[in-house]
Amino acid sequence: MKKKALITILVSLMILSLGTIQNVSAKTDEPSSKVEVINESINNLKETEEGKNEVLEKGEVIEKSGDGEDKHLLEEDSYEDIPDVKESKKISSDPLKISNDELGLYADETVVEVTNFNELQSALRNKSENILITDDIVMTSSITINSNVNIKGNNGVKITGPALTSQMFDVSATVTNFKLQNLIVDGTSSGQSKALYFKSTTGIFVFENMVFKNFNNSQGSVMRFYTSKENVDDLLKIEILSSAFENVISPTGSYPAIEIGVNSEIKIENSKFNNNGIGGAALAHKLNYTTTGSNHKMKLNIASSSFNNFGSKESGGAITLRYRGVDGDINITNSTFTSNNTTESNGQGGAVSIVNDSRAEGIINLNITQSKFEGNISEKSMGGALYAERLTNVIFSDVVFNNNNSYTQGGAVVITSLSDKIKTNFVVNGAHNIFNGNRTTNDSSVGGALLIIGSVDTKIQNAEYKMNSSNQEGGAIDVTAGSSPEDYYAFDIENSKFLNNKSEKAQGGAVAINGKIKATFNDSLFESNIATSGGAIHVFQSYDVKDPSLTIENSNFKLNEAKKSYGGAIGIQNNYSYNTSISNTNFESNKAVFGGAIYMWLLPQTNALAATSNLDLLNVKLSENTAYQGGAISTSVNENANYSGDTPEIKVDMQKSVIDSNKSESNGGGIFLDSFSSFSAIRSQINNNATTINGGGIYFVSTPTQKNELVINDSVIQSNHAGNNGGGINVSLNYDINANTSDEDYELYFKLTKLNKVSFINNTADNGGYILNENLYPKLSALAKTNLVDIQSLSSPFNLSNNSAYNNYDINFISDTIVEDVTIQYESNGGSPVNSETVIYNSKFTEPIVPTYEGFVFKGWYIDSSLESLYNFETLATENITVYAKWVKAYAVTYTDGVEYQEAFEDQVYSNLAENSSTPTFQGNPTREGYTFEGWLPEVAATVTGDATYVAQWKKIEDPIKEYTVTYTDGVEDEEVFANQVYSNLAENSSTPTFQGNPTREGYTFEGWLPEVAATVTGDATYVAQWKKIEDPIKEYTVTYTDGVEGEEVFANQVYSNLAENSSTPTFQGNPTREGYTFEGWLPEVAATVTGDATYVAQWKKIEESIKPIEPTDPSKPVEPEKPTLPETGVSNNQLGLLTTLLGSLIIGLRLIVDKKRKLSK
Repeated sequence: MKKKALITILVSLMILSLGTIQNVSAKTDEPSSKVEVINESINNLKETEEGKNEVLEKGEVIEKSGDGEDKHLLEEDSYEDIPDVKESKKISSDPLKISNDELGLYADETVVEVTNFNELQSALRNKSENILITDDIVMTSSITINSNVNIKGNNGVKITGPALTSQMFDVSATVTNFKLQNLIVDGTSSGQSKALYFKSTTGIFVFENMVFKNFNNSQGSVMRFYTSKENVDDLLKIEILSSAFENVISPTGSYPAIEIGVNSEIKIENSKFNNNGIGGAALAHKLNYTTTGSNHKMKLNIASSSFNNFGSKESGGAITLRYRGVDGDINITNSTFTSNNTTESNGQGGAVSIVNDSRAEGIINLNITQSKFEGNISEKSMGGALYAERLTNVIFSDVVFNNNNSYTQGGAVVITSLSDKIKTNFVVNGAHNIFNGNRTTNDSSVGGALLIIGSVDTKIQNAEYKMNSSNQEGGAIDVTAGSSPEDYYAFDIENSKFLNNKSEKAQGGAVAINGKIKATFNDSLFESNIATSGGAIHVFQSYDVKDPSLTIENSNFKLNEAKKSYGGAIGIQNNYSYNTSISNTNFESNKAVFGGAIYMWLLPQTNALAATSNLDLLNVKLSENTAYQGGAISTSVNENANYSGDTPEIKVDMQKSVIDSNKSESNGGGIFLDSFSSFSAIRSQINNNATTINGGGIYFVSTPTQKNELVINDSVIQSNHAGNNGGGINVSLNYDINANTSDEDYELYFKLTKLNKVSFINNTADNGGYILNENLYPKLSALAKTNLVDIQSLSSPFNLSNNSAYNNYDINFISDTIVEDVTIQYESNGGSPVNSETVIYNSKFTEPIVPTYEGFVFKGWYIDSSLESLYNFETLATENITVYAKWVKAYAVTYTDGVEYQEAFEDQVYSNLAENSSTPTFQGNPTREGYTFEGWLPEVAATVTGDATYVAQWKKIEDPIKEYTVTYTDGVEDEEVFANQVYSNLAENSSTPTFQGNPTREGYTFEGWLPEVAATVTGDATYVAQWKKIEDPIKEYTVTYTDGVEGEEVFANQVYSNLAENSSTPTFQGNPTREGYTFEGWLPEVAATVTGDATYVAQWKKIEESIKPIEPTDPSKPVEPEKPTLPETGVSNNQLGLLTTLLGSLIIGLRLIVDKKRKLSK
């Protein structure tokens, strides 16, 4: 059995070898063309070990080899070797499948190549998903598209439809994925076709690298998306990418190039819309739902695109958006709108119009960033560039509006929300927003750049409004809130500029504010704005609301003008109570008829007779403003109302403020306060103002029955001038005062004027000054004592000792006692100027401070120019005089120490010394350390005859000779090597004496002195001997290696002599050997170092002899060895030979198989 089993195994191996060879031969006959391999790779399938199909990675092709290994026959980059791999086939051929990544295709990835209209129509009827157009196509009829498709052009292929009167492509509602790429679609200007009509309400529609041109259709001349369904849940996604629209018009000018009427998410990027004239807008998105629903949505994103020269009869020259019952967001980024326009009266928004319908208002937000609107026009309506109605949020960031105009309102922009439901939040922010050269053109137009009307809260930051204009209110901005539900609406301006804006015929050269507005201006500049009233800002408050106000902080108003009326910088007109607060602000060189800088006008309604208008000024400067009346500030209250009971009032409160160098041609060079107006000032200045009539600083119309007051505390009224009366303050008595004005009238009207700690300085009035005679005016004199408290000074020639501020220079007053004054003029004769002084006749002039004249000494004031008679300031002045300064040449005397690089004392310099005056003496005693003072060189003169410098002379104080001691010592404790050598009374700097003898010490060598001996004596010195111990001689030893065998020399002794103590022990040279012995080491064991004489004796061990084998008894007859016992196998020697032969054949067969496979693999 065992034999048979072995034979069976061998036969099986033979058969297996032959079968393998046959399989290899059969394999060579299988097809292996590259095309079949590629088709297998395109099918993207491989067979797994379990026999299932599995999708491959891109470019991977698997062949199952005979040995069970997966072999990658073709990688992705191998396509380069096969020219036909990527070529597509026409519709009549079997399609060749290529990858999605190359063409951006849909699910089955099949590309159908078409070259003419029929092939295109056939491909679309067969619902091919991916179509490649390689040649221009002329549309002969409209094509209906019922399935998802991607149509792509090759190298600027064009589709035209010159004869069509309807759309080129009619896309049914079943289509949810649609894409056009790399095509020029040309409708030709003679045709009436549109390009595309879509009925879908959901899906994705993409237009990329497209050009649409020369379309002329009444509705959606390029594409129209429309459905009649009201409730649509999904957003239709529309993407227009890197595309262009040219000359796409509506013959009526009322319809857009793109019309979208479904819930949509619209994306427009890197696209251009260019048109010619009035042909409708570029884009219209209109959603009209009767109710607002959560599923009514929209999104519009426009980025890096341009809209140029579109025109529409209706609203939105380039884009019109109309929403009813819809929520959504509109974003415009990095885009331009240029030369778009609307032509009819309902054409709001020359470039863009967005309206949220009031019948079902949703939430619509608009965000415009880094974009530009230029040269857009609303020819007969409003919003030259943009019209936005009832939006929830409108945000501009870094937006430019240049040279847009409208016919009625908002030359650039209109933001409106006339709604009880929606309040708009309007924000302008970013780094820099510009409104430049925008205007409104109609005679009644308002808001040259911007109109804000209705329920709108506004916040504007970092904006510049320049050279905008309107015929009526608001050369740059008009903001109005009327019958809206809230108490007021915010209008905030921050860090902005208003330059050269103009309201041609009405109010607010820069800004007009009307109605229920709470306005704030901060860190802003208003310069060179012009209006008839309110040159920079005009406020008209006509509503009785809670806390309406105007607040201005940290701002500047310069060169603004109200040409025909009031408020060169600010004009405020209110029918109801109103508050104005201004702080840390400057008003300079503004101009008006009334109120060169600020005008307050209160016109109370019959239901608001107690209305007040408050003006609070804190740290404000008003300078060089001019007006006919009220150079800086003017107030007025309507006098025609029937004021029985409560009365209106304007209140002006000024703290830490300055009114300086303002002028008027009538009354009130600085301030004009009309009847029913009160004024208070604390720690303020009213200086250098002038008027041609009355009240150089302040003109106050006193109304005793109304109790309006003029109250000034802790302030200065200086250098103001009146052409008639009241150089500092004029209190009006409702008639011109004269010498016959009664004491009672003065008391009645002047009792409302109250001053405390006020300084009157150099105020003047051309009608002269008057003395208040207590006997003639007892009541006014008594009033002066109670109402004019702690007056600090009076204007010259009046003084506090015997005069009152009621003198007409400071406060208007005329009596029969006019003050005759005299003046002294000062002629400085080359010295610093001195102001003249005017005093009352028969009083004394005050001697002024001494003038200065470099190089001269002042010698006094002389009454004659020949400088012979010195003027006496105790003389009573009875005439105008001139006095003359006398000067003599001035010299200087200097005392100095004369020491270089050191200061013994500080120079004493006496300047401006008159010639022949006594020479000033040196102050103190001249001292210098180590020296005695010997006097001055030259000798000090008794009188000054010229500039002189006296130098101190010194003598050095000699020091006594110093003596020192030098000592030499052995420096050894408890032992005296040698006796100290001491040298005393040695003079400083003498030679140092040397040590006598040689320092010696047993067992030591002398190494010198410490410290080293100096050459000369400079002080006491001790020199210590330095020693070094003499060391013992080095010990030397011998090391010997010997064989230790007597009577025999195994090896010669090795002797190592003169070895230093503790040096390393030398090793034996060579290997100690002895025949018949093994070397066992040295006795004693060799030490590591030498510590004395040493002999090391070799140690040996005798080698034992081995036992010899026994020789056979008969050498001629060797003994045969026994055969080994083999295991029982049952195989004969013959059988083993056959097995060996078979194994050899098997090895040869396997080798042939391997060689064959190698050849096949090659």
